[in-house]
Amino acid sequence: MLAIMASLLPYLSTRKVVYGGAIIGSGVLGLLALIIYVLTNHFYPLVLEFQIPIIQVIQKLNLPIENMYSFILLTAMFTTAVTVGFCFLNKLSSGATKRFNIFGIIICLISIPISQIGFANMVKSIYPIFGYVGLFQVLMITIGWIFRLENRPS
Repeated sequence: MLAIMASLLPYLSTRKVVYGGAIIGSGVLGLLALIIYVLTNHFYPLVLEFQIPIIQVIQKLNLPIENMYSFILLTAMFTTAVTVGFCFLNKLSSGATKRFNIFGIIICLISIPISQIGFANMVKSIYPIFGYVGLFQVLMITIGWIFRLENRPS
């Protein structure tokens, strides 16, 4: 996600654009999270049985948007994977086309067996790792901020 955010820097022309985008984006995401929370909380026993419970909730409510939601979810997952993969490859290859292609092929070949693990198993094993890495990053940023405050000229 950081690679995606960093690539947006040229488009952030003023503080107004930055704050406006942050407010609108976080508002929409917050509203969507609230809707998903209310739905999953309402159908609590049912949602424990499925890897993607919202589709079962939509089926239970007989809403005609099941296929649309599935399409949007798959599109979001695909575009996220492509964007993050592209940013990662671009950073890894330092912009060199030949290295970009070679690293791209290697990562695709590595991804094939990893994809067989299953979504729930990947979430169970990989998400905690990213959580610990994130906590470590927050700790390092905090320590760096404290040291900068101590070493500031008075």
